[in-house]
Amino acid sequence: MLMTVRTMREVVEELRRERAEALLELQEFDHAMVAMLPHFVALRGQLRELSKDMAALERKDEKGRLVALRGLVERACRVSESFQQISGAFEQFQSAVIAWGAAEPTDR
Repeated sequence: MLMTVRTMREVVEELRRERAEALLELQEFDHAMVAMLPHFVALRGQLRELSKDMAALERKDEKGRLVALRGLVERACRVSESFQQISGAFEQFQSAVIAWGAAEPTDR
């Protein structure tokens, strides 16, 4: 199969000239990716705090450690939930790219 060499920028410009509905899909995709950034920033903060709290465990007495561990478990669960939401969004991104025919399905 002979492929024409065009950049993505050229393809998008062509879509723009044709006022193609596909351009709207790309813009929605971009909007969804931009909306993910605050989730990554929040997750980074959650992980940073979790790391600090874990490092502080050794300075606590036994009773303080037990209390701190309960808090760490709760925070770890929240981090896990955040990761699940983010990975779900990325699965949707991948599904969109596959639906557009830009990629082949992969085994997950």
